[in-house]
Amino acid sequence: ACGELADGWLAAHLALAHALAPGDAHTRALERLAQGLRYDDHPDTQGLIQLALGTRAWHLGFDPRKALKAALVAARRHPNPWVYHRSLLVLGLYHSERNPTRARHLAQYLMNHTGKTGFVALHELARLLRVQLELEQGREVLHLLQFQPSNAFSHGWRAALLRRLGENVPASPLHAVEGYGILGEWLKHFWDSGIAASSSS
Repeated sequence: ACGELADGWLAAHLALAHALAPGDAHTRALERLAQGLRYDDHPDTQGLIQLALGTRAWHLGFDPRKALKAALVAARRHPNPWVYHRSLLVLGLYHSERNPTRARHLAQYLMNHTGKTGFVALHELARLLRVQLELEQGREVLHLLQFQPSNAFSHGWRAALLRRLGENVPASPLHAVEGYGILGEWLKHFWDSGIAASSSS
């Protein structure tokens, strides 16, 4: 199928869509596209493919660092802030459960970088990742949640964090992230784990 796609950049975006969609069929489709694009050395194509592979590896519980670092290298070779920021975010999410100190450094760097360059949605996500990490360390974070999210995923993540802080959250935000694929699944897991944590305390 990939051979029929003359535009490697388009195929790489399709690969990323498969990476974000749950299910084994999408994993296999991503692998086929990545194999078909292995000789396309344009940094944009390789950055997207490596971001897709790293994101999928993170979702499946594998180590995504090699792919995500390759995505970062490609994004620096041919400046692509879209790939660069998202690769850092997934790296931060991966490290959040394994190396919180590293994850905090990544979140702070991403916050600073996106704040200076005007990438509002990614700035929000970096802020939320930092809040999550600081909250798990028992630090004061409520002031970092005083902003209006620009999209449904940020809104849902913020609501989950506020609830963990004991704040009143009027309704579950999960219905609004049903189209977010594996990110929506991750948020549902995070929301449910917050229920378990509050029940056991």
